[in-house]
Amino acid sequence: MVDWKKVKINKIGKTGDGGENTGLVKGIAHACFGVSDLEASIRFYSGVLGLEPAFEFIDENGERFGVYLYAGIRNFIELFKGNPVSDSPASFRHISLEVADMENASEKIKQAGCEIGAISQGCDGTMQAWLKDPDGNPIELFCYTGKSMQNTWLGRRG
Repeated sequence: MVDWKKVKINKIGKTGDGGENTGLVKGIAHACFGVSDLEASIRFYSGVLGLEPAFEFIDENGERFGVYLYAGIRNFIELFKGNPVSDSPASFRHISLEVADMENASEKIKQAGCEIGAISQGCDGTMQAWLKDPDGNPIELFCYTGKSMQNTWLGRRG
C-alpha cells in the first residue's frame, strides 16, 4: 500500500495553457453506475451532493429505470436501476467531484446525515475528503488550491 504522504509528484506533460484539450477526447461526459436502489441513489446524488436531475429513462411500462444528473459545465452522473457489479475485474477506483468550498461541502454533507472523512491535502496540492454513495461507491470531494499540480492545465497559476 502506498503511503500517500511520502509520494513525490513530477510534472510529465507539456505546460498547459488552460484552454480546450486539443486531443481526441474533449472531456469526461459522464460516469455511469448501476445502483441497487435508484430512488435512494437519486436522493443521495441530488439531495446530499446537490446534483440537478437533467432527464430520466422511462421503460415501456412507464417506470423510471435510470436518470442523468447534471454535475456542472459539461459533466453528468448517470444512474441505472440494477445490482452494482461487485465482483467485476474493472479497475475503477473512485469518482472525484470538484467542489468550490471544501469546508462548506463537508458541513452540508454531514448535515444531510451522511458520513464523510476528514478534509486533508493530497500529495498533488488539492484538498480532499472521502464519502460513499448508497451502494458503497467511493467518492472523492476535490477542491483545487494555489498549490494544485493541475493548475497549469486549468489556467490557474498557483
